[in-house]
Amino acid sequence: MAKKKFSKDWIHQHINDPYVKLAQQKGYRARAAFKLIEILEPKTKL
Repeated sequence: MAKKKFSKDWIHQHINDPYVKLAQQKGYRARAAFKLIEILEPKTKL
């Protein structure tokens, strides 16, 4: 039964994750897309 509890907790956290929601809105397949976008953006120093 502990495994089911873990799965329910993970699903609840996943559904409420702001990056998961944003990825769904933008049509990305995974929330990792935001990490990749950040890596590919050029860094500027002020």
